[in-house]
Parts: sequence; structure tokens; C-alpha cells
Amino acid sequence: PVPAWLSGDGKDAKKAALKSSILSSLKSTVVKPEMKARRADLVDFLSDFVTKFFVKKGCEHVRIEMFGSIAANIDTPTSDVDLLLKIEGKVPDNWLLSTAKSKIASKRCCWHCGSSEHMAR
Repeated sequence: PVPAWLSGDGKDAKKAALKSSILSSLKSTVVKPEMKARRADLVDFLSDFVTKFFVKKGCEHVRIEMFGSIAANIDTPTSDVDLLLKIEGKVPDNWLLSTAKSKIASKRCCWHCGSSEHMAR
């Protein structure tokens, strides 16, 4: 099919059809305030629940961070919610890798930066 702005008799008709088509597309990508509020409530609930769970297990400095299209404020109604669980500091010893395959792993330190203050596995 031919796009609406290419059909029609005159220049003004083509411009009007193009404008209408663009506006229609943009309206379908707008996230309504109700959906933004529901997403915020979901993130708040998950953040609270997950933080309490990991703190109960003995972890320190637990937080949930949002990233992706919603965090960048470029989301659409079909965007998913991207969350990152970040645990810094102490974690239970039984959560650490027990089989050392490298010098860094055997020292129980961060494989990324070598610090013994936190783990990143």
C-alpha cells in the first residue's frame, strides 16, 4: 500500500496526511501517567521486598537500580522494566565461589578490580 502522504491530489493534502500519520504514530508511543505510576509502584515494591530479603540473608548495602528505556525516559507502553540488583560489602560466605580457578578467585576478592572490600561475580 502507498503511504497516505504520497496519495492525494495536492501538496497540502500530502502534508496534512503526513502530519496526521506522524501524530498518530507518536500518540501510540506515549506512556500514560497511570502506567508510569503503576511502574513506579512496582519498582518500589520490588526494591523494598528484595532489599529486605537480602539484608535478612546477611548482605550489606543492597539496592535496586533501574536502567534502560524507562530510566532514560524514552520508554513506550510496551517497554519492559530493567532492574539491577547491586550488593556491595559483606555477603554470606556460602554465596562465594568455593572452587578457585584463578589467583583472584582464591583470594575472595572482586574479579573486576581486585579489591577485597567487595565481590563482583
